[in-house]
Amino acid sequence: SIIYPQTTFSRILVKHDFRNKGLGRKIINKALNSINNEPVVMSAQLYLEKFYEEFGFKSVGSSFFEDNILHIKMIKG
Repeated sequence: SIIYPQTTFSRILVKHDFRNKGLGRKIINKALNSINNEPVVMSAQLYLEKFYEEFGFKSVGSSFFEDNILHIKMIKG
């Protein structure tokens, strides 16, 4: 696992039965509101890149494998 010195999001998940109800967006919004506009960095699963862009995250660099899943480094702030 990659460790960053900035505030970081790690595994964020919504159980399958509760998906497509806006809970993921609520979790991200609550987390972002609680850190008072500090810079945030994360290793996002590549297929969720557009999702996190909705919150102002920007991709940095090329995709890479983490836990055998394609990820991309993303930063907000």
